Amino acid sequence: MKTYSITCHDCYNYGASLQAYALQAFLQKEGYEHTIIDYKPEYLSRKYRFTTLRPDEKGYSIYRHLGPLKSLLALCVHRKQLKNYSRKCSFDRFTKRYLCLTQDFHNCNEIEKANLDADVFIAGSDQIWNTDMQNGRDGSFYMAFERDKSKKISYAASFGISTISEEYSDFVREQIGNIRWVSVRETTGVQLANSLGVNAVQVMDPVFLLADYEWKEIIPQKEEPKDKYLLLYYLGKDNDLVKELALKIARKKGLKIYALNDGRRVSFADKNINDAGPLEFLYYLSNASFVFSTSFHATAFSLIFKRQFFVCPLVGQRNSSRMADMLQLLGIGNRCLDSLDYPSCDIDYPSISALLEMNIAESKRIFLENLSK
Repeated sequence: MKTYSITCHDCYNYGASLQAYALQAFLQKEGYEHTIIDYKPEYLSRKYRFTTLRPDEKGYSIYRHLGPLKSLLALCVHRKQLKNYSRKCSFDRFTKRYLCLTQDFHNCNEIEKANLDADVFIAGSDQIWNTDMQNGRDGSFYMAFERDKSKKISYAASFGISTISEEYSDFVREQIGNIRWVSVRETTGVQLANSLGVNAVQVMDPVFLLADYEWKEIIPQKEEPKDKYLLLYYLGKDNDLVKELALKIARKKGLKIYALNDGRRVSFADKNINDAGPLEFLYYLSNASFVFSTSFHATAFSLIFKRQFFVCPLVGQRNSSRMADMLQLLGIGNRCLDSLDYPSCDIDYPSISALLEMNIAESKRIFLENLSK
């Protein structure tokens, strides 16, 4: 049986890359011939484009007249971003080695014209239906390129937000109404789909479809870090609460702070890691004594590797329900912090493992059942 998935798989984000790999690996293990549609619209292909300038970037009016010298001006404009080149290379190596991809496509019409021969198309996970972002307003992520509803399902798709603005509700209603089986990642996603008149079920993120030992098989074999450390991974704007909590927790537990970054330097960290790709992300997280993040997938992998952790909401964004819903499902909602107060007790993994495994097993069961219909 041949399946294709579409998701945000190549945007230099750890969770995006790893959830795409997990869905692929799980389906291949189950005997499916699976390929990821290499969808690269312009709005998802801007990061680390060192040698070109966009019309909205400084210097574009000169750049467009420079002919063969264009790339030199672009490199000059982007010179500060070049420090991220090694990080880009780490992601590119992961994509090339681990993801099974089609040819690249840039819009919905190109995918439709390719007439991909699939038994089932799958809208994959992560925030592909978040209408606060362009991808949530792009028909490709709802598989609009395939007209046969019976061939279309979603697995753990995420709206990422708790409400859809009226401006986009009709669009989303029409798009997900043309999907045979809708599964989403969050409780709020089920509620959103239901409010649009579409039945949906909640399933676990694709990264949970693989066991911890399956993830460890692809982690680089290195010596364990010499330090015991708190791994800090936070996205978005600078956050004083994150800083104060990270320092407070690290001091209390006697840990160094290792900050996993995308170019930024965290001044209060003992070590800044700026060149990590998806595999290095797994390495540092699986070896951490404690994890503190604003990331859904850092939270998910903390659960998989049974790390102690806290998570904070992202400042100025509406997508924190992603973490809260998952933690509430497991009865550990108190690990999501919005003040300097935090629980002194550790996560009792023996007590939540059975519940986590039950949810994973049920997700696998209904996914495979609906794939074969």
